[in-house]
Order: sequence, then C-alpha cells, then structure tokens
Amino acid sequence: MDKKKIGVSVLASIAGIGVTSAASAIVAYNKIFSRYERPDYSLTPGEYFYTRIQSRLPRTELSFISNDHKLQGYYYASGAKKGIIVICHGIHAGADDYLPLIESMVRYGYDVFSYDSTGTYNSEGSSTVGMCQQLIDLESAIKFIKVQGPLRSIPLFVVGHSW
Repeated sequence: MDKKKIGVSVLASIAGIGVTSAASAIVAYNKIFSRYERPDYSLTPGEYFYTRIQSRLPRTELSFISNDHKLQGYYYASGAKKGIIVICHGIHAGADDYLPLIESMVRYGYDVFSYDSTGTYNSEGSSTVGMCQQLIDLESAIKFIKVQGPLRSIPLFVVGHSW
C-alpha cells in the first residue's frame, strides 16, 4: 500500500471517529437533558406528592418567566417570617420531590419558594436545556421573589441539589 492510500485511510478513520463521537454526544445530551414529567405516583408507594399532604401544607401557586418560558412556582408560608428559602431542585426531579424538606422548613418557621425548572413537571420547555439553564432559572426565581411585596423584606436563603 502506498503512503497516499495509508494517509487517506487514516484521515477517513479519524473523520469516522469524530462523527461517531459527535453523534454519541448529541444522543447523550438529549437523553440527560430531556423533558422530565411528574412520575406516576400510583406506581411509587410511600412517595410524597402534594395531594397527599395539602391539608397540612397549604401553598400558593405562582408563575414567573425565565428565558421566555413560564415556570411554575410554589410558595409555602410559615407565618413566622424568619426568612424565605428558595429550593432549587436537582436534575431528573421537580419541586414536589422535595416536599419532606419543604414541610420541615415550614415547620421550623421559614417560608419556602420552590419551582419546577425549565422543561420539568409543570413548567414550560421541551427540555431541561442543560446545566446553565438551572442557574438562569434560579436567578429568575430570586428576581421574582425580590419584587413580591411581602417576600422582599425577609432574609433570603437558597438550598440547591445536584445540578
């Protein structure tokens, strides 16, 4: 085999590996950052979901905009006004997956604001977009809280998970 044919074979192999790598990355990205819907709670016994605890943990549903998507937020008032804790859920989850934590925080006198991120549960978006979108959503949530009359005058805390 001459050097020219070897060179062409090597270049073709490199190009093939490159295309395969790019295609694999796209498939993985689309799988990891797909849209996440609420699980079927009838198939997961013992898991918290809001209708199961709403009588003891009332909430107000509020929506806000993040990057042209309407996100669904949930406000739980404690009455004590020690502060408001914003909960930023993890990847492959939604706000309601943190109900045990939310209930505990409210019991200890903190108001809580949680929300479904872009592409998750009750929020708009065909996908969760990527890691950076979560930061944009969190910033949008904090800006939203800071303009709400009764919420802007109490200390603000953030609890995040995973992303």
